[in-house]
Amino acid sequence: MPRRPSAPRSRLLAVVYLISLAVLLILGGGLAILASAHVSSAALGASAAADRALGEGLLAELGPLAVEATPDRAERDRMRGVLERAVDDVGLLGLAVVAPDGRLRASAGAIDGRVSLPPDVGAGQPAAKLITGEDATRLYEWFPVSLDGRTVAVLQVVRDGTGAVATAAAAQRDIALAAAGGSTVLIIVLFVIFRGAERRLDRQTAQLLESTRRDPLTGHLTHGAVVAELTASLDAGAQPVSVALLDVDNFRQLNDTHGHDLGDSVIRRVASILDADRPGSAAIGRSGPDEFLVTCAGTDAQSLATWLEEARRRLASDGVDTASGEELPLTVSAGIAVAPLHGRTATELLSSAAMSLGEAQSGGGDQVLISRLPYAELVQTRRASFSILDGLVNAIDARDRYTRHHSEDVARYALFLARQLDFDDTMTSALHQAALLHDVGKIAVPDDVLRKPGALTSDEMEVIKQHVVLGAVLVRDLADADLVVDGVRHHHERWDGTGYPDGLEAERIPLIARVLSVADTFSAMTTTRPYRRALSPAIGLQRLAEAAGSQLEPRLVDVFILAMESQAEAPVPSDARPPSVWLSEGTAA
Repeated sequence: MPRRPSAPRSRLLAVVYLISLAVLLILGGGLAILASAHVSSAALGASAAADRALGEGLLAELGPLAVEATPDRAERDRMRGVLERAVDDVGLLGLAVVAPDGRLRASAGAIDGRVSLPPDVGAGQPAAKLITGEDATRLYEWFPVSLDGRTVAVLQVVRDGTGAVATAAAAQRDIALAAAGGSTVLIIVLFVIFRGAERRLDRQTAQLLESTRRDPLTGHLTHGAVVAELTASLDAGAQPVSVALLDVDNFRQLNDTHGHDLGDSVIRRVASILDADRPGSAAIGRSGPDEFLVTCAGTDAQSLATWLEEARRRLASDGVDTASGEELPLTVSAGIAVAPLHGRTATELLSSAAMSLGEAQSGGGDQVLISRLPYAELVQTRRASFSILDGLVNAIDARDRYTRHHSEDVARYALFLARQLDFDDTMTSALHQAALLHDVGKIAVPDDVLRKPGALTSDEMEVIKQHVVLGAVLVRDLADADLVVDGVRHHHERWDGTGYPDGLEAERIPLIARVLSVADTFSAMTTTRPYRRALSPAIGLQRLAEAAGSQLEPRLVDVFILAMESQAEAPVPSDARPPSVWLSEGTAA
């Protein structure tokens, strides 16, 4: 089978996932950097707090005047001694008292001759800075000394910065590891969430795409989807490829009369039967309100016909139960075509199948037909065979499929009775034409009257009675027109004179019309209609006998019943034996 269309993967989710991942990495890196900076600042702050206490003690020992004024040699020596003791006691690298302009007043340890002070120190703010040299890393701290709101000196402390750097580096490493671990967990969580969302979205998209390919009532493919399957099979070079169009007979009347709920039930029933024992390669689609399209790759037409014939028999045996408890017949018709015989494209195959379906329905329905001719010959034959008689028959068939089926039965029974009566060729030919066209006047009857599945009102009956008059007008240009007109106009006259349109009685009714009346009555009783099942031939003959002397000529009824019961070649209702011939040659004028 051809591949089903798959749902496209969601690019939007992938983009959102990548953006979220990038934001997460940037955020994690930024937090790690900020945390490291805060840790370094905190370490420096702790060291500065300890050295501030040291500085306050030194200032108390040195005295404010020594700090503020420029000391003499003796005072500088005293101050240097104090600073050196502090350097040795605390383990500093250097201490210095610096004037606001950067000149040294007193120093001990590793102190340059002139100190560059940070700008903030000049504004009275302490400062600290790690400076990495070629041989070591040092921590410089500056503590402004204020007197009367003025910065009179700056105490500079120099420490070994290796410990502070190591502490900050260790803190940064731990923070980086924690940030990386947390980011990894979040990345995994995001991946799981987005992956799950993507799969769910893919499933929902696939379900949405599939729902557009499915008929909601039956669950079968839509017309477009099954045609796509057919096209894909043909493009793949599969042979043979069989296609069938199946139509529910009289569905419109059933749906209009008994409601859409029963109509839907019928469609679901047909779909269920088609699903049973379907060929493995069969694709089934609902192509219309009461039509199904079936395509089978690698299956020949006869195999497809066998399966559809079994489905047709099952449907015919089941029937449909109405709300009133009445059981109605359920029949279907199907037309089959196969590639490459009946067409090489989907359009040609569907056209051939549609023609076969139309032929099956024209024969009264309830049958499965395989196209008999290649597509090109079929089209040519259909065009060439059109005649006056065909046009009249097709006109009424387009209005009511039952009529063509019924008319063919009437022709069969009428010709059978004509043989018993030894009619000549002229009478037989006219009888054949009149039988086929006896209801052609129904083309003027409104649909709601023609297809009404119940008893007609008196007004509706008056409309129906006019069909024989119009029919007589329509057939007057055929061969043997006078005889054909008599048959069409008077086949509803009754032996007792109560018929229509002229109320003729007994032998005043033309013989051709009396024969048609017998054939017409028997066919009407033994043909399935949308509102009732057909009577069996035996019961039909019994009812025919009961109508002798009132509706029908007794002599003709006796001859017909005797021949039907005694002769092996007697015709049977076409429900049981579909006709093989529709029009004979030379019937048109």
